[in-house]
Amino acid sequence: MLILFNANTNSWHLYLKVMKFIIFLILSISGHLTWLFYQPATPLILKLSTAQPAQRIAINIVNSKMQQPTVETQIQVQPVVKSTKAANTQFSGKKIQLAAKPQEQIITTKSALSEPTIKQLNPVPDKPVSPKKVEPPTKVKLAIQQKKPTMAAPSSSAPVIAKQHSLKNQVIDVNTLPLFKAPRPALNYPRRAKRRGYQGVAILQIELSEKGLITNVKILKSSGFAELDKAAIGNVSKWQFHPVMRDSHGIKARFSVPIEFSLRS
Repeated sequence: MLILFNANTNSWHLYLKVMKFIIFLILSISGHLTWLFYQPATPLILKLSTAQPAQRIAINIVNSKMQQPTVETQIQVQPVVKSTKAANTQFSGKKIQLAAKPQEQIITTKSALSEPTIKQLNPVPDKPVSPKKVEPPTKVKLAIQQKKPTMAAPSSSAPVIAKQHSLKNQVIDVNTLPLFKAPRPALNYPRRAKRRGYQGVAILQIELSEKGLITNVKILKSSGFAELDKAAIGNVSKWQFHPVMRDSHGIKARFSVPIEFSLRS
């Protein structure tokens, strides 16, 4: 009895398990079917990668109502011709009278001016003219006054003085070298420049006072070496000149002198 009871209990448990499984299977199938039928339509999402260029999508919208074609009608305008009566060119046989032109009347008028009357005048006898007596010319003595010659006044010396004053204040360029008052000293060639082989020609400009003294010495053209230019200025500043004369007066003069430094001499 115990064995049968145990067998019955086992079969009953197995039966319950099978029924549970069948019920669970039916519920799952019905749930899936309802989910498939009643699921809303999901929108289609297009994902475009940045690496590849997107394809062009052309959308043509067609209007359901087709436009009716318009028909252009050309209207020909006919010109209106006005009928005019033709001129009657037939000769009717009637005479055409031309209006006579009025004749021009020429009216002659006599001048009412009376003819001038001419009176005869008796000639008047001329009176005899008696000749006039011509008197002989009388001799007239003219007293000639001898004028004493007046001495011309001496011209003023003001323009000459002004000219001399302007020459004193003005520096005049001289093309020739003025006369030397003393012999020129020998040219001092710097030893350092001579040892290094410096040579060249320096052109100097010298200005003299009214008394012939050197007032200014400057370089017009450099020899190319500062030592030679300095030696040329020092040598020329020792020169002594006579004053440059104009109208027997000393003037300020200006002239240029070339100073040559050569290793051959």
